[in-house]
Formats: sequence, C-alpha cells, structure tokens
Amino acid sequence: MVYVDPKNLGYEPYFRKWMKDNWIDRKDSSYDVLIETLNDLFTKYVVASMNLIFDGIFEETVGAPLE
Repeated sequence: MVYVDPKNLGYEPYFRKWMKDNWIDRKDSSYDVLIETLNDLFTKYVVASMNLIFDGIFEETVGAPLE
C-alpha cells in the first residue's frame, strides 16, 4: 500500500472523483456530451488558472506566481 499525502495530489483527483460520482457512472449515454464538455472546460480554465496562480505560467510565458 502506498500513502500519498492529499496536499501532494493536487486538485485534479477531486474533480475526477466528482465526475465519476455524479456523471460517469450513469448508464445513460445522453451524458456523454456533458462529460466531454466538463472535461474540456476543466482543462481550459481550471488547469490554466492553477498554473498561473501557483507557478506563474500563462500560456507560453513564465513569470512570478501570484501572491
């Protein structure tokens, strides 16, 4: 068994768990578009925002992290 401290996991496992619990486990195929859209929005906005806040990375530019 491997233990990973939650602070080292980041935010993505929480999103994936929420997606699995609320949308992915549903057997109805009408949620496929919703799941794809939520994944795209997460990647576009949340990942980019967290990179800017914690690492100072915006698109191809690297600067100082936000305070």
